[in-house]
Amino acid sequence: MSDLVLERVPDAVLARELALSPHATAFNQPSTLAALAERVEWWGVRRGPHWLLLWPQCRDADGAQVDPVFAYYLGPLYTAGLLADSPSGQLRALGPAWTLALRTLLERDRMLSAALPLGMDDVRPLVWAAAELGLDLDLKPRYTAVLDDLQAGLPTLAAGFSRSRERAIRTGEGLSLIRGPVSAEEVLRLYAQPFQRQGQSLDPARLEQLGRMVALASGPEGITLGYHRRGETSLVGAAVLLGHRDTVNNVLCIADTSLRDHGATAWITREAIRAAIERGARVFDFNGANTPDRALDKALYGTRTRLYFRFELRRSG
Repeated sequence: MSDLVLERVPDAVLARELALSPHATAFNQPSTLAALAERVEWWGVRRGPHWLLLWPQCRDADGAQVDPVFAYYLGPLYTAGLLADSPSGQLRALGPAWTLALRTLLERDRMLSAALPLGMDDVRPLVWAAAELGLDLDLKPRYTAVLDDLQAGLPTLAAGFSRSRERAIRTGEGLSLIRGPVSAEEVLRLYAQPFQRQGQSLDPARLEQLGRMVALASGPEGITLGYHRRGETSLVGAAVLLGHRDTVNNVLCIADTSLRDHGATAWITREAIRAAIERGARVFDFNGANTPDRALDKALYGTRTRLYFRFELRRSG
């Protein structure tokens, strides 16, 4: 399709297409990316006035491509107009669209790293385009865990929790923690605790990214929960959630290391699910279930597993 064009997406077009695309998430919103990256470039492939594929490129102050920490599903997405086409029409459009995007973007960057959103699980056009261009493609399946019927209510959802998770939540309830204000400094302190106990250093840039995410979650699109002991003010637990449309994403749920064997994290997670329900969300995304421990931990809440993909592309040689 020689009539395809790859170019920077105008702001008005981007707002319109993101409002319609089913692949829009809390993490690929321009306001989110502006807070997490020094510079964001939105590239898109269009045929005439019809946009097919959009791709945010995050860069640091030196212009190098970066993947913001604590952001998920950040990469190419399809437009509602493309997805309204027939399956055959989509395939005819996507092969050339991916080929044009990869060939052009890799003229500047030797490597591209991205994730695909939930629901974009037909990766054949990406694979075919990489093969056509002779690129080295490292495509990895990844998994997340979701509760996708929040409006059934917490009692119904809790009936699907494992017995061990129910016991942990009851133990956490016995701590009688009090909800209080959340500050980025307190969340960073809690996040750093296990690393400090193990004598590990933390990348300052990672902490800065988490602080930015806490600030985002403190705004209208997010939820922050903080808990302290009665008579104290220092946080001993927190949840950082980011929402978009009918989904709330669990960016971070954490408890003081002294309380982790006392059900605090399980109880705070239950409270985060409650907050998502009260917000009117339908889906609670735990964001990541890719190690045995994390997968089991999420499954104890009666979650459903969802597949998505991460990929890296390099020019050969």
